[in-house]
Amino acid sequence: MITVSYQHTVSANYLTRASVMPGNDSRHISGIRARLVLCSGSAASQGSGEKINTMKKLSSLQKAVLAFVLFQLMAFVPMAQIKYHAKDNIQTLISGTSTLHDWTMQTTKGECSAVFTYGAADQPAVLTSLSFAMPAEALKSEHKAMDKNAYKALKTAQYANITYVFNGTAQIQNGQLKCTGKLTIAGTTLDADLVATIKINPDRSITVSGSKKISMKDFSIDPPSFMLGTVKTGNDLTLKFDLTLVKQ
Repeated sequence: MITVSYQHTVSANYLTRASVMPGNDSRHISGIRARLVLCSGSAASQGSGEKINTMKKLSSLQKAVLAFVLFQLMAFVPMAQIKYHAKDNIQTLISGTSTLHDWTMQTTKGECSAVFTYGAADQPAVLTSLSFAMPAEALKSEHKAMDKNAYKALKTAQYANITYVFNGTAQIQNGQLKCTGKLTIAGTTLDADLVATIKINPDRSITVSGSKKISMKDFSIDPPSFMLGTVKTGNDLTLKFDLTLVKQ
């Protein structure tokens, strides 16, 4: 900018002197005037370009700052926690083996409460708590004698319920939920991983289904036997569940 201004001043002085000196060609003077105009125009263009570049840089910086502020604000936006509940519409089935044939016991009795945190897409994103309780003697097979022996093995006289409790945070990803809670059977409580499928229904209820392998010996349960001990059940069980939770 200083160099351009100096050239402009010298050219103007020279032009003034030349116009009063005799013998100067008018075409030469016109040429000087043209160069002066070009010099001034170039300086103006350069200044304008610098202003545009500066404005562009400021605009990009402003966008970056705005994006950062919005990101920070979103981190503090509280997400809704919604309570769900199910009672006596819970499909629970326990299956096992024996030296004679496979067997099953099942029930619809039980109660489950859960709290889900909803995400930005208005979908349950995180499970923050879950409690399930089922009366052990609600489990029924096709044989009363088998039921009686099963209740004895489960110590239902002392421990009426089979329970599962989870408190923490478990992410729901691609319709799958994985969490580790406390499973209590026959008075013994152990950590138990749970893997379940989550389905959001049109009425906004949530269907939860899955299965869990259980070892009776892990819970200090003696596998029951029948027919004076001639028929013995296997140690390993499979527990399957299917329930629909509705908003409280």
